[in-house]
Amino acid sequence: MTDEPKLDAIEARVLGVLIEKDLTTPDQYPLSLNGATLGCNQKSNRHPVLDLTEKEVNTAIGKLIVKGLAGSVHPMGSRVEKFRHNTEAVLKVSTPQAALLAELLMRGPQQPGELRARVSRMAPVETQQALMDLLKPLVECGLVVRLQPPPGSRAESYAQTLAP
Repeated sequence: MTDEPKLDAIEARVLGVLIEKDLTTPDQYPLSLNGATLGCNQKSNRHPVLDLTEKEVNTAIGKLIVKGLAGSVHPMGSRVEKFRHNTEAVLKVSTPQAALLAELLMRGPQQPGELRARVSRMAPVETQQALMDLLKPLVECGLVVRLQPPPGSRAESYAQTLAP
């Protein structure tokens, strides 16, 4: 098991959104508080769908900053404070592994096939074996766990452990 910080549900969603937006919309990243809130409340690629206030998202960002997983920046010429994640440096993971964690943080446990398809939006994962190669070190260090198949299913699923 890891000594990584544990996140609550809102912190998990915010961190997942920061990672996702970094990889999918780099021209709009880092995110303003409003942008982070909109990302957290997005209706697609999220489970469960949430309706968070800016105050809730701001509180979660503050907690992530204290835990070292996020930071604030003041871009030159901008009047708005923006926020970025520090996932790769703090958790010592690669960009594709951060994308995988983001997907698990935003949507919960998933089977390998659906996980590969969704992570591919953020980072190239060409084959199922490539996904397993990304998962293996995350499982070994305790950031991800393999879940047994539910009754009636043959496929295992994977879940992140940052926000139990």
